[in-house]
This record gives sequence, structure tokens and C-alpha cells, in this order.
Amino acid sequence: MRIRTLLCTLTALGYGRKSSGSIDAAPLPVPMPGRGSPGEDAELSPSARIVNEGNRMEHTLEYELEQVIVDARLVGRQGRAVSRRVGFDGHGPTTLAAAGGAEGYTRERVRQLERRLHDHFAHGVDLPLTQAALRVVKSSAPAPRIDIAHAIAEAGIAARPFDPAGVICAAELAGMAAADPERAISLARALVARHGATSITVLTRKLESSGLTAPMIRRLLEHHGDVTWLDEEQEWLVVPVRGGRAATGLRKMLSIARSLTLADVDEGLRRSARPVTLPRGILRAMCTTFDWISLDRLSDVVTSKVPLDPARTLSPLERELVRIFRTDGPELAFGRAVQLAADAGMNPTSAGLYLGRTPVLRTVSRGRYAVRGAFA
Repeated sequence: MRIRTLLCTLTALGYGRKSSGSIDAAPLPVPMPGRGSPGEDAELSPSARIVNEGNRMEHTLEYELEQVIVDARLVGRQGRAVSRRVGFDGHGPTTLAAAGGAEGYTRERVRQLERRLHDHFAHGVDLPLTQAALRVVKSSAPAPRIDIAHAIAEAGIAARPFDPAGVICAAELAGMAAADPERAISLARALVARHGATSITVLTRKLESSGLTAPMIRRLLEHHGDVTWLDEEQEWLVVPVRGGRAATGLRKMLSIARSLTLADVDEGLRRSARPVTLPRGILRAMCTTFDWISLDRLSDVVTSKVPLDPARTLSPLERELVRIFRTDGPELAFGRAVQLAADAGMNPTSAGLYLGRTPVLRTVSRGRYAVRGAFA
């Protein structure tokens, strides 16, 4: 059971903050399966079912999860220990030691009992009230944790306030989608590596199956230290990535021309073999996130703060093309450039492809090229 991941999820969504009450400091009065049973193997009695205002309340979240424990053949002390462990008692998940200590079990014994619950879930378990509670948890983000617990009860799903961590735990065991901040961050990293930046709109579309809404994803990312927002609306963002198409293209261009206009950078990234296409304002903000780049906002000129070695940033073919243009240019027609490349021992087909795809060259007019920044 990924208890730490679940608690991290709650913290990321803001559930860990307290309001007027505290689930941790004052456990909510939700009975656990078989409380008061004298032996480990004693069967749960009907009296263990939730009673609210004198009426039997079998259609509650507590009863639904209690029945899961029973169906998994966890009774008496076993059921209570596992319920504490996974948060089915309404108080939220706890450690193996805490769950076992309350019932006289070792950590290893609780682990074995918990595995029995996992095996039961593997056969498929229908939990409609847990699904309903999960919707409340998601729609209530980022309210304090105690408020979410009360919201679940007020929605008529639980008989009493129910810690949302237990809901998420049950949902994950049942294979329901729960909010996972690391999944959102991992996806953001992949998108930033490909496109230079990503947006909440794109992330929401990609994570549609998880049931996460745009505000929830934004809240998840707000709590992650690696996220840098690129606009005031917190729609566009970047996270640190190793390499990345945008950084690679920028290093190529700025190793040839120390300074370039933002428009030139934009055109170069768009003509790359793996193009990076961003709104101009987002591209401008993205450039400021690189500590090796400076941006003059008045002139929109991007400058590398450190010298970049073309021998490290460019491929051998790109370096040879730059040499040819500097020697025989500054402008060359397509046919002439390909012929000079062939004379230098390069594959003419590859040279022709690179003329239109490397960011270090620019198209002057149809069929004519020059080194980017050669005009400066």
C-alpha cells in the first residue's frame, strides 16, 4: 500500500491544512469493524453496523468498506488492524506499527493481513459509495482536510465525517482514478521536453481519464517546487528537464550568434527537425527561465551569458554547413549549397534536408539560405 503517496497527494491538494478542527488531533467518532470483539477470529456482529439517530444505516460508506473487510475474511482484531492501516475506519491510513500496536500485532503480521485485502480487491470489488465519496473529494479540492471529511458526511455518503485519505486509499485499491501529483508532474516533464512548455489545458486533456479538472491540476502543480508559471493566469508552465528540444535549439543558435532577436529564435525553433511552436509571449517567458540566457525586454533580444562551443552544440553536418556558408556565403542557393556540401564529402541528400531543418540556418527567400544571425 502506497500510504506515503496517498498522504503526499492529500498534502499537494491542500487537504493537510487544518481549519477549526483537526482530524489528526481529534479523531472522528467513527466505529471500526468488530470493535469490542473478544478474539481474533470472532465474527462481526450486526451491532457493528453504523447507526445514525436510532436507524440502521447500511447504505453508508462506513458499512460498504466494513463489508469489504468482512468479505476479505478479516474479522475481529484482524479487521480492526487492517481498517486502521488503510483508513477504512474513517480516521485516515496509518503506519504498520500503529495499526498493529493497537491490536497486539507486529508490523509484519499487519502486512500479511493487508495483503489479504489486496488479494480480495484483485478479484474486483464494486464500491459505488466510495466512488461517490471520491467525487466529493475531487470536487472539494483544495479545502482543508477536516472540511472534506464533513462534506462527505453532509453529502449523505457517510454517517459521520470521513477522512478523505481513507477514501483515496479505497479508490486506489479498487482501481479507481485518484489524484496523483507525481503523475501530473511526470506528464508535464515529458510535454516540456517535447514542446518547451506545456499548459493546464493540455494536461487536463491528457489526464481526462483520471477525472481531474483544470483547477485541481493547477492546485496539484502549485504545491510542487519544480513548477514555474509563465503567465499570470497560471495556464502555461515549465518544469526542469534534462535536454529538451527548446534548450537544444537555443544552444545551437546561440553558439553561432551570441545574440538573436526573439523573432529569430521563434523562427529557428519552428523550422527545427523537431519543431517547438509556442505563443510569442510564452516563448519570451520560457527564455527567462534558463539561467544561461538573458533577455532584453525592451529590444526582445536573447543573449547567451556564456560562450557556447559549436563543437559541443552542433552535429558534424551542421558544423560543416556553417563553415561552407561562412566561406562561400553569406547567402547560398539550395543547389549551390548542396554541391559544396557534396564536394566537402557530405551526403548531398542529408545536406539538402538540413538546409530546411536546422535552426542555425534561416531562409532568406525561396531556395536561398544564410547562417542565422549573420546579418548582425
